[in-house]
Amino acid sequence: MNNERGFTLLSMIMALGIMMIALLLATSVMSVMSHRFKDDLGLRKEISLFFIQTSRELHSSQGVKCYDSPSQMILTKDNQQISFIKSNPNRVIRQVGGQGYEIVLQNVRDIRFQSSGPFVSIQVVDMQNHSYFWQDQLYLMKEGQ
Repeated sequence: MNNERGFTLLSMIMALGIMMIALLLATSVMSVMSHRFKDDLGLRKEISLFFIQTSRELHSSQGVKCYDSPSQMILTKDNQQISFIKSNPNRVIRQVGGQGYEIVLQNVRDIRFQSSGPFVSIQVVDMQNHSYFWQDQLYLMKEGQ
């Protein structure tokens, strides 16, 4: 009897092996491509949260001063100074009364604080050179500041 109508065990193992290699290569390529074109959503959320928290603190402050070197913003609130300072490595820290060390933002290439009267603007540049901009104003500004 000469029955050659089916598949042999060897041909099935070879077909499964080729399919496994193709699937492995496809998943590897997809993984690399997704990492390459992935937008860092976590960093955007972190920067957005930084802007929201800074806005809340700014709204309850009586004064603001900004300096370029080092890049920092000082808020006056209830006779205390709250400082946001660009520090190394690539961090923005918050200090109350010149003490403490609270990291409020990481992976920052550059940050610029600017103030004009009651108006404050902050520009953040992340490690991928994406720029984020925020602008707000003081609500409780004291006269003469």
